[in-house]
Amino acid sequence: MKLDQIDYKIIEILSADGRIQNNKIAEMLDVSNGTIKNRINRLIESGLLNVKGLMNPNVFTEKQLIFLLVEVAINRDCEKAAEAINQLEGVKSVCVVTGKPDLIVEVFIETNKLIDFLRNDLGGLISTTAIDSMIVLKSYSKWV
Repeated sequence: MKLDQIDYKIIEILSADGRIQNNKIAEMLDVSNGTIKNRINRLIESGLLNVKGLMNPNVFTEKQLIFLLVEVAINRDCEKAAEAINQLEGVKSVCVVTGKPDLIVEVFIETNKLIDFLRNDLGGLISTTAIDSMIVLKSYSKWV
């Protein structure tokens, strides 16, 4: 799907305020309300846009934001491993990256569940050579 300037502007506006009404976007871009509605639907259906509510992880005392740096035992299985990890409860995102590690996994789970997650969930799913965990103490402009 090819995007034009209106599509990019719609994405930019929704990135700043996902709750903005379609008629406000239409007014800002000088197009019809129907045009905005159709374009947003097309962007969502094509997988280019996802509008959802996000939480500030700093306000949750019972959950912790954790980044896991994962080295997969067999490097050629990185994408397969990423897809499987992405299905685990508490996983917010998985990125296949260059260098070490192979994957960066963003997890938002109960504070005392990290060991269980590493041992049972992640460990039972893929074979790794190393996992480094980074517990976020405080985040700025981060939403999960």
